[in-house]
Amino acid sequence: MQTERKQKFIIDFVYMSLILVIGYLIAKYFLGILFPFVLGFLIAFALRPVIKFINKKIKVNNKIISLVVLLLFYSLIGGGLFFVSIKIFTMLKSLFEDIPMMYQNDIQPLINQFTLWSKDLFYRINPEIIDFIQQFDKNIIEQLSGIVKNFSSGAVSLLTAIVTKLPSFLLAFLFTIISSFFITLDYDKITEFLDYQITDKNRRIMSAIKRNGIDVVVNFFKAYGILLSVTFIEAAIGLSLMGIKNAIGISIVIAMVDIFPVLGTGTVLVPWAIIEFFNGNVPDAIGLVILYAVITVIRQILEPRVVGDSIGLYPLVTLVSMFLGVKYFGGIGLLGLPIVVTIIVKLHEEGIIKIWRDPKQKKIVKKEKNV
Repeated sequence: MQTERKQKFIIDFVYMSLILVIGYLIAKYFLGILFPFVLGFLIAFALRPVIKFINKKIKVNNKIISLVVLLLFYSLIGGGLFFVSIKIFTMLKSLFEDIPMMYQNDIQPLINQFTLWSKDLFYRINPEIIDFIQQFDKNIIEQLSGIVKNFSSGAVSLLTAIVTKLPSFLLAFLFTIISSFFITLDYDKITEFLDYQITDKNRRIMSAIKRNGIDVVVNFFKAYGILLSVTFIEAAIGLSLMGIKNAIGISIVIAMVDIFPVLGTGTVLVPWAIIEFFNGNVPDAIGLVILYAVITVIRQILEPRVVGDSIGLYPLVTLVSMFLGVKYFGGIGLLGLPIVVTIIVKLHEEGIIKIWRDPKQKKIVKKEKNV
């Protein structure tokens, strides 16, 4: 009996390892190429309930309903993305072009004032050091001016480069639209064909992955909804105590930026604190730095526990999977790897796969032997 358990454990472990390795290789080398078609299938899958609902209410050909629903969907998505993209591009381009002027009008005068103050101070201590300070001041201003100009021109060039790459993006988007149309029209045939390729054992695993995957993703987004709400409340309280105008609106922006793992609240608060410092508003600069530190510390403490509790994963395992996800897969891995690990744990708990030995099972076996 013990030998059979060991054999089953080894087989399940090798089987899951192969699936994970194949999944990793597909995600790394083929997902980018096949992404338009994968996205097209996901869109067809997501719109399937809407199409079926309309088909029940209106006795019209299923293909006609599918075409109308897809056309409405892409019209809304395409129009929204177009207007939002134009707005963001125009705003960022204007901001980056104005940075050199902001530097000359606001930051450089502050540096000059600081230099005059330091000259006066050091002249009282040691008059011979004045020449060194003047040369140092000149070098600093030249370096900062060069950095600002290079950053501004580089940022504008980056935005322009992004725009020039739009044709390839639009081509991929076009293939996504076309593939989603074909998949939607023949959805039943395609899913029936794919279903026929799966064995009964694998079908059971796929069904469990689908069921647990949906639950985990829903709970995952609920968890991050809680975290973003906490960030919003912290920012709103902190900015209100500082007397910042439109604290609620700014807090909403901070919380929205915090959604993206690569950006975070520091994208807003740190540059804001630097600008306030150079403008001579030191109390607000210190307040913003403290607010950023508080939000970051609380986020780091809460994130593993809240996410772990929501998706049913131990906080330490959640933390490790988030760290490995970021290290090997970037921002997507931060969100994706905990979901994958949770699904594997759920499959293990349901007895569909056995990858590790469960201490609880060992206690049950001991009790049975004692009886």
